[in-house]
Parts: sequence; C-alpha cells; structure tokens
Amino acid sequence: MEGLEIYTVELYRKVRLACADGMSKRAAARHFNISRDTVDKAMAFSVPPGYRRTAPIKRPKLDGFTEIIDAWLDGDREVRPKQRHTAKRVYDRLREEHGFTGGYTIIKDYIRERERRGREVFVPLAHPPGDAQADFGEATVIIGGVEQKAYFFVMDLPHSDACFVRAYPAATAEAWMDGHVHAFAFFGGVPQSILYDNDRCLVSKILADGTRKRATLFSALQSHYLVRDRYGRPGKGNDKGKVEGIVGYARRNFMVPIPRSPSWEAVNADLEAQCRTRQNDVLRGHKETIGERLQRDLAAMKPLPGAPFEACAQASGQVSSQSLVRYESSSVTKTIRGIVFSEERLLGPCRLWPSGRLGSRLCRSGRDRLSGRRDRPASAVLRQRRCGLRPDPLPSLDRTQDQCPGSGCAFGGVETARRVPDPAAPHGGTDGEDGTA
Repeated sequence: MEGLEIYTVELYRKVRLACADGMSKRAAARHFNISRDTVDKAMAFSVPPGYRRTAPIKRPKLDGFTEIIDAWLDGDREVRPKQRHTAKRVYDRLREEHGFTGGYTIIKDYIRERERRGREVFVPLAHPPGDAQADFGEATVIIGGVEQKAYFFVMDLPHSDACFVRAYPAATAEAWMDGHVHAFAFFGGVPQSILYDNDRCLVSKILADGTRKRATLFSALQSHYLVRDRYGRPGKGNDKGKVEGIVGYARRNFMVPIPRSPSWEAVNADLEAQCRTRQNDVLRGHKETIGERLQRDLAAMKPLPGAPFEACAQASGQVSSQSLVRYESSSVTKTIRGIVFSEERLLGPCRLWPSGRLGSRLCRSGRDRLSGRRDRPASAVLRQRRCGLRPDPLPSLDRTQDQCPGSGCAFGGVETARRVPDPAAPHGGTDGEDGTA
C-alpha cells in the first residue's frame, strides 16, 4: 500500500490507470490512501482541476455601481489610451459623484476581472502534414539594370516549414494562379488544404454569414487541383503566422542584398534554388532537417493531375469574318487585368478594355493598328468560343501614341507595361506577323 501522495498529475495518472485495469473505486481509495471523492474527481478529470468556485463572488457594496463602471470603460474605447480611466480614477469618481462607500480594492479587482474576460486568447495551432499556407510579399529587385518593385508569392508547408517563393511584377489573379502551379510542381504534390487571407484576387465578396464568394479564376484552379481553401479572419495575420514569417524570412535572406538579374526567369531560378538549399537546415526545436520532415508532408499530399492548370484569364466571345472579337456578355466588358507570360520572356500587366458600340476587339492577323499605338501588336490567341488573353511579346513597348489610320475610329487595345530591353533575348514578332486563331 502506497503512502499518502500530494494530489498531482502523477497521482491522477496512477488512479486512472488502476481503475481502467479493473480496480474498483473503493479498492483504489484504499490502495492510494485517498478519499473516494478524490477517486471520482480523478476519473472525471485527467489532471487535478484545482479550486473551482461554485458561486460568483458577492460584493454587496459594489452592487448598483457596476453598470456605471462598465459605461465609463466602454466609452474609453473612443479616447486616446493615455486619457482613459484607471482603477484609481474610477474609485475617485464613484466617491465624488455617486457616494460610493466601498474600498479601492474591490474596484481594482472588478476592473482586472473585466479586462481578463475581454482579452483575446491565443491557442497554439496544430499543423498536420499535407496542409499549406499562401501569401504575397513585396521587395525591391533590379531587372536588367532597372530597379523596380517585385511581388513575390510564398507557399509554406507549416508541418515541415518547407517553402516556395516566386517573384512577379504585379500581384494579380494570374500571378496567384501561376504561383500555385509552380509551387505544386516544386513540391511534387497538391496540399490537402491551403490557408489564405481575404485577398480580392481570391475572394470577390464576404457574405453576411461569413462565407466567401470566390473569384472565377480561383474557383477554376480549385476545381482543377481539387484543393480545399481556408481563410483567416479579416485583419488577423496571426491566423496564418507561418507563411507571414516565411515572407519576412525570404525578404531578409533571399533578397539581401537586392537581387540583380537580367530577367524575371533568372530571379525566380535563384529563389527556387535557395528554397531547395533551405531544406537542408535544422530549425530550432527540431532534430530533423526540413527535407526529412517534408517527406511526411509529401506522403499526405495528393498527386498532381495529368496537366497543369492554365493560369490565364478567359472570357467568352465571338470571332467575326474580319477576325475581330466581340464580347456579348456585359459581365466581361469590365477591365480584365492579368499577367501575360511567354516562353521567351515575362511581360508586364495587360489590360483589354471595351470601346465604342461594338465592344472590345482584337485583330487576329495583326494588320490593323489599334487605337493609340504606332506598332502593330502580335496576335492574341483567339478561339471561336473561348478567348484566352495571352498575346505574344510585342515588338516595341515604348513608342508614342497616335490614332487609328483612315477612319479615325476607336478600337479596343492591349496595353502592356514598359519592360527593360534585354539584348540577349530574341525579339518578338514584327509588323504584319500573323497569329493563330
């Protein structure tokens, strides 16, 4: 028979194990020299619950004054912090203005308890294998000798801390989708779920019940990869603290000093190499490398589909006998913004906008000049019922504007951000180059 033990977690463990093995509560009380009430409590709680108050504290002198105190403290939310009520000031005002006869201690205890109830509670997050978090960050890069801002996509696997980083000239919807495609290819699998913030490129609207109305392109990506999405609370970056930390880590370690590269492809190749090198690190609090823990993530992830997702905005349209595209739906007559990619080089933001009564028009053959451009654009990839906004590189991006020759009519146009000329890269199409329908 064991001697008397203090009511500790170890005692509770022994009592629970003994009763689970078939010992009765009466025998357990005799064996451990404790009361049967303590045995009942051990069976109800896995650890000693401590003292539990069965009734609220009675403060007879404070009754009737709590509503006044709450009104003062609630009004302090609209006042600068340095001029809010302290417990001492509340006590003085109650005595002077309302004839309070109690002591200062009960006022101080009530305010402390009130602040504790309203304080935000942080619960440690669990990160099972196969889940991911995604976000965008900003940094400065030098491309072809020109300093400019880069928006880099980051996907992090919190269980293993493996990450993927890819930079873009703009954080548009197409950049979000392209970042997902390259991240899935980098890891070699698709996460079970991804945690995001409420970016407008992903969530077009938050409904009254808290559900998200997803953007069309993002819904297409989810349907292609069959990945579930999760979202943090608006304005609460700590809900996805892992990827927020990786965004800062990538900026401080991968982009210091400022990256200098001849093209965006070179920048992204260097970022991908640094992500692979980081997998050899052993982080504080772990005994395994990131790469070793990544294997558990990969085992829980889904396989890649047969073909990658086509990260480009698409809109329904019709091609006329003059090889012009007319958009009939009013929902697609708004400005369509996107990132235009090509195998040779990465172009800047592209916009297709409507003009005139006939709507937006693109010349398939490239023989007609668009309004406001001297050079003829290379062809867009047109389809009879689906028009993907993926034009080839334009031959010149820095010429001045003029009007449409002849009739002076206004056509729709393709506007592309100025890029730094790359002498080593092959030139784009020339005037009069035919396209593919």
